[in-house]
Amino acid sequence: MRRARPDTPRDHRPRRRHAPYASLCQPSPPTVAAIRDIGAQVRRIGVNVNQIAHNVNREMHASERDEATAARTVRQRRKLIGRPAVIITQADRK
Repeated sequence: MRRARPDTPRDHRPRRRHAPYASLCQPSPPTVAAIRDIGAQVRRIGVNVNQIAHNVNREMHASERDEATAARTVRQRRKLIGRPAVIITQADRK
């Protein structure tokens, strides 16, 4: 944006050229909700991983159940990482 000359009143400053397109950058409410849902799911998975790590570090060994839970959690995380684009696209269609 150009600077206005000091003697030019504020009302006469040139407008930003991209202002008409600003609404195109705003995500729709369903998209925002989908992104928040993905974030919540990822946080829950992170909590599970931290609990497993804490137990393993405390006991210095992992049970078969801990290993199975960790493997399942990693699979869930991988699945979620690939889903945001699909979820957002579906949310925009609603």
